[in-house]
Amino acid sequence: MWPATGTLLLGAALLALVAWLVVHDVARRLLRSTGLPRFSAACLLAGYAWLGLAGALWLIGGPVAEGAATTPSCTPSSSAS
Repeated sequence: MWPATGTLLLGAALLALVAWLVVHDVARRLLRSTGLPRFSAACLLAGYAWLGLAGALWLIGGPVAEGAATTPSCTPSSSAS
């Protein structure tokens, strides 16, 4: 109904979730271990970074009005031989 407001709220919610996870998740402590727990912790923290990036982009950029499918350069031409 209100894409601009919803996008801003979702971006803020993602950033709040990332902040909570970074503070309270065990992944930060597991980075000091060895083997599979360390690998899992590194993957979780990398995922939190990507989640934070997505939240920041949605909070700053707002909703996307057009995608690659609607741009003229990506539409098939009607003059195909």
